[in-house]
Formats: sequence, C-alpha cells, structure tokens
Amino acid sequence: MASYFASLTSTEIQATDTSGIAILTSSQVLEITSTELSYFTSSQIPALTSKQWPLLSDSAIAGLQSDQIQYIESADIAVLLPSQVSVFSSLQIPGLQTSQLESLSSTQLGAINTTALSALSSNQIQALGTVGISGLTTLQIPTLSSDQVGQLTTAAFARLSSSQIRAIETSDVAGISTSQIAALSSGQVGQLLTIQLA
Repeated sequence: MASYFASLTSTEIQATDTSGIAILTSSQVLEITSTELSYFTSSQIPALTSKQWPLLSDSAIAGLQSDQIQYIESADIAVLLPSQVSVFSSLQIPGLQTSQLESLSSTQLGAINTTALSALSSNQIQALGTVGISGLTTLQIPTLSSDQVGQLTTAAFARLSSSQIRAIETSDVAGISTSQIAALSSGQVGQLLTIQLA
C-alpha cells in the first residue's frame, strides 16, 4: 500500500493541516516513510498523537531531523517503542529536551544505542530520571565519559545497581564527585573501590 503522502511534494506535505495529521488511520501512519516524516513541520510533529507514534516504523523514526526531535511532545516520547528509541542517532539525540528525557522509562533508556548515548550533553545527562537510570545496561555505562558520569545527579547515581557501578570504566572513576560518593551505600562504595583497585 502506498503512503498517504506518496503523491505529495515536500511543500504539499508541509501544507497538510495539523488536524488532518491527527486523524491519519493506523494503516496510513504505518506507511509513512522516513523521507516523508523528515518533511513534517514544527507544528505537524506534535500533531501526531500518542496512539500514532508507536505505529511509525523504526526507519521512519530514523529519518527525523535533529531539529524536529524537540517538537515531539513528552507524552509521545513516553510511548515510543524500545526499537524506535534504539534508532535515535548521535545526531538526533542532542535534539532531545530535558523534559523529553525525563519522560523516558528505564526500558526506553536501556534501548538507546551506545553511540547515541555518548552524544548526550551535560544538561541531558542531568535530566535522566532516577527511574530511567536503572535501565542503563552494563554495555551502555562503559561508553559514558568521565564528564558524563560526573554529571549524573546524586539521586540518579545512588540508584545505580552494583553491576552498573562495576561497569563504570576505571578511567571514568575520576569524574565521580564527592557528593555522588556521599549518596552511595556502603555496598555501592565497595563496588567503586573494586573498580579503583582493578
């Protein structure tokens, strides 16, 4: 089945009324291509509903431009499938606003690919919630820089599990602040000492 926008030019797609975007059927949303979605304007992106976003293909999500990302409503970010989140690139990730990052679940955060994760800014790292932070995998954590590790809030840092703490690279321990260490339990501090002595 051809996409609803298949016969339209980029200008015509951008001229589509937002009310028309919001009533696209499931099958029509499923057929939106990465090129077509990349033409959506700053008013059309938020017009997509929380029921429509999970229906977009991973390839369509990958087609979003970095300056389009900021217009996805936080409530819509929260319903993205892990597979959709996993295709965010290092060019797209910087476009996420702090309110959007705060809405990510632990499952979604754990789906971010390591290249994209390493592109998060200090402000973005600080926005990772205490719930979401628990989703970081032991494959993701070693890709964080010492600066990124040091930018985790004390509340988020204190939520790291033993396995997550052990996954911190030895070279990144230097980025951990005294306030972060003070927020840890004795067991967590012991895990840090294990890294330092490795």
